[in-house]
Amino acid sequence: MKVDDLCLAYLKYTKEYDPSHYSSVKTTVEILVKHFTGQAVESLDSRFFLLLQELFVQHGVSRRYCNALMGFIRAMLKWGIVRKLVPKDVYFDAKLVESLKKGKTKARENPPRQDVPDDVIARTFLICIIY
Repeated sequence: MKVDDLCLAYLKYTKEYDPSHYSSVKTTVEILVKHFTGQAVESLDSRFFLLLQELFVQHGVSRRYCNALMGFIRAMLKWGIVRKLVPKDVYFDAKLVESLKKGKTKARENPPRQDVPDDVIARTFLICIIY
């Protein structure tokens, strides 16, 4: 099986059975297909997943989102194993690649989220009560 065939099948599955993650899976699949169309799934190893992680960073995604995208890759591989589309060792190699650590990568960090001020919360509740 080719990478693009696996991606297409998983994207269809996600759209129907896990629509809340469809957009992120689509982003993952677009990057995979752009760079690895025609590559055999059986040939994927830990070096491939390290390269893929670097490609995500080069596409400008944040460190946390890169880690999430790698999680979607692992989920796709696991899904493929159950359906006998992916060899188990490919999934194992993907799991060997560690998540990017804060301060140890070139991936950008998103600024920390700020708490919503209490007066904004109070006005929101007031509007909800009125309407």
